Amino acid sequence: MLAAKYGVQALSINTVSDNLTTGEALSAAERQSSFSEMMTVALETAIKL
Repeated sequence: MLAAKYGVQALSINTVSDNLTTGEALSAAERQSSFSEMMTVALETAIKL
């Protein structure tokens, strides 16, 4: 909504590390690894825009 308000494009990439319904959660190492992977995907995507 904020981007639309100012007439610009925006991208949001979110990660989920804990499932509140099942109680399943990633360890600290898994969170760090998946965050690094997410950042790589985000940066590669941003370059293509």
